[in-house]
Amino acid sequence: MVFQRYKANLYLIDTVCHFKVIKMKAFRVVGTFNDARQEKGKQPFDIEIADVSADAAKEQTLSTLGSRHKLKRWEIQIAEITEIADADITNPLVKYKVTGE
Repeated sequence: MVFQRYKANLYLIDTVCHFKVIKMKAFRVVGTFNDARQEKGKQPFDIEIADVSADAAKEQTLSTLGSRHKLKRWEIQIAEITEIADADITNPLVKYKVTGE
């Protein structure tokens, strides 16, 4: 099976070449991560993520913050994950992945 992205949709292509459209949703992930340089030892974050589910958005957030800031997963505390409407999206990349515009 292969995943391919075309505009705002993610397609799952199996060996028989059947297509299944997977719609992307926008999520806002809010939380903190450990940072000794900050006063309270925590750095707050607020990230918009485009993914298929809240669990997938959590995994992508952990992966992104871990790679950007050299953090382990246990150093990242996620307070909430909320789905956001298309009109409320501020990140252009997330907006393109969700709406195709």
